Amino acid sequence: MTTYAKKWHEYRADKDRYTKPDLVVAFNTGMSMEETDGWVESIKLMLEDDIPCLFTMYQEDEAKGDYDLLQSLGAKIITERNAMNPFAVDIPTIDA
Repeated sequence: MTTYAKKWHEYRADKDRYTKPDLVVAFNTGMSMEETDGWVESIKLMLEDDIPCLFTMYQEDEAKGDYDLLQSLGAKIITERNAMNPFAVDIPTIDA
């Protein structure tokens, strides 16, 4: 497993470090709400390289926006829109 603390398109441009992954995973990205231009650039490259991706969302409105963004970019989405995580824990969280 490899991690990279920059945006995907920056990692892909790093010729010394980049290796095409088998899977990209990004948790609670907020891609439709924050840094959208950067996410669009990164997602287009992931699609161009035909890399399977897994994205999670924190809230329902975020999930709707992210779904719409991914769909508008031509991503093949294999889950229902706003599918709830069957493994989610029903414990309230406090944002500090």
